[in-house]
Amino acid sequence: MPKYQCKRCGHICHQKGDIKKHFKRKKPCISKLKDIDFNQLYKKFNENSEDFLYIENNNKPSNISEGHINIPIENELSKTISYSIFKELQQDMENREAKFKEEIKIQYEEREQKWREERLELKKEIEKLMEKVGDTHNYHQTFNQNNFILNNYGEENTKYLSKEYMLNLIKMPYGSIPKLIKDIHFHPKHPENHNLKITNKKLPYVQLYKNSKWTIHDKKDVINNIIDDSFNLIDEHYNEANKEDFQKRKIINYKNFQNDMNNHDKTIKKKINKEVEILILNESKTKLN
Repeated sequence: MPKYQCKRCGHICHQKGDIKKHFKRKKPCISKLKDIDFNQLYKKFNENSEDFLYIENNNKPSNISEGHINIPIENELSKTISYSIFKELQQDMENREAKFKEEIKIQYEEREQKWREERLELKKEIEKLMEKVGDTHNYHQTFNQNNFILNNYGEENTKYLSKEYMLNLIKMPYGSIPKLIKDIHFHPKHPENHNLKITNKKLPYVQLYKNSKWTIHDKKDVINNIIDDSFNLIDEHYNEANKEDFQKRKIINYKNFQNDMNNHDKTIKKKINKEVEILILNESKTKLN
């Protein structure tokens, strides 16, 4: 019984109807042998199906070198896939393989070069930042001796935050956290609390004054922590407050805010995180200038 072979992928069928179904498939087969148009193959098959006959030959080599695809070889010069065509296909595949390896090599070298450049750039930025940290530390040491003592991060003075002030924050909960952070860490009358800053928005770091010196920390972690601490402070005052001091709609509004924060609502958290980061950036520029 004659067998038929696809000249594009090498697929072998035992019946003419099967090879036709192969050519009619919606997704074209992979071009393992030759890069021939799928529709053109079907047209040629209808014109001369004998041109697609497959004849096994055990006398001639039936595969290419190790790692290549097996390709049947015809043993009659009258057949279309002769030994010379086999050699042509072999050379074509070797050329494509060499080209593919060269492209991969070039892409790898380009990525490697880009990574080295980015690493060098980041190193320079960190060195500049460390120099600024040293200069700022020396400045604050001198300034503190003459005027005030800078509080460590996490040990801020909050005695000036009155009950009335906290009640007003509770009445406007969705804007309360950035405002509280600003009034603690950037209050013009309380420079002893100016213990955090972001001096370069491109770098993922924030500077904190801890253990009597400026240190560098992960920006995302610090912002998340300062937001949580601020919310906890506001929530404590809400739980202790006399609810008769609030209108009913204000209580409902705060409850919604409370649920959003406790349930880590992604939209609300993302919005507050962005507002706090921008706040620290702007206030840091003001303090440096």
